[in-house]
Amino acid sequence: MQQTLLYSWYVLETGFDVSESLPFHISRVTSILGIIFLITKNRRLMDIIFFFGIFAYTSFLYPQRVYEIYHVIGLSFLINHVITLLLPYFAYIAYDWRPPAIAVVRAYAAFLVYFTFVYFFNPLVDGNYFYLKYRPVAKDLPEYLYVLGTLLVTLIGFLIAHFAIRFIMKKTDKQHEPVQSNEAL
Repeated sequence: MQQTLLYSWYVLETGFDVSESLPFHISRVTSILGIIFLITKNRRLMDIIFFFGIFAYTSFLYPQRVYEIYHVIGLSFLINHVITLLLPYFAYIAYDWRPPAIAVVRAYAAFLVYFTFVYFFNPLVDGNYFYLKYRPVAKDLPEYLYVLGTLLVTLIGFLIAHFAIRFIMKKTDKQHEPVQSNEAL
């Protein structure tokens, strides 16, 4: 529903301006992957969704170019990012999804493909996908340093999330293991 609302607004209000209305912002990519996951239950997709979801956390901490909450785009932003954050928890509970160790590699590889695509696509349509045109931080940094910094910060963020989820899984999964009775011994 959120996706329908978002793209209907783009069609009706902007004539579907490809510089901003395509589903190439990472949050929109993640939403589409989430829809596919709910249909297919593909755990590899959830691995990517989990790590791409880190950007949803950062968008709440440091929002950029966001409309008011009562605007269609502002409401869409809120719904999209909240669902992106909640979907891995849902998969954890409903489908017993746990990201394997390789998930961080898989997600970073997917991010590299995504980033490369938007990096070269943006100039073709005067776009700002992944906020590469209107940078949220380090606006005066040379482009090559900004790109390298973005890739490095993303890798570090993914690794922190990886180790955090491994730690949480270790603690929570132990709590749910069956307790052996001494009577059986």
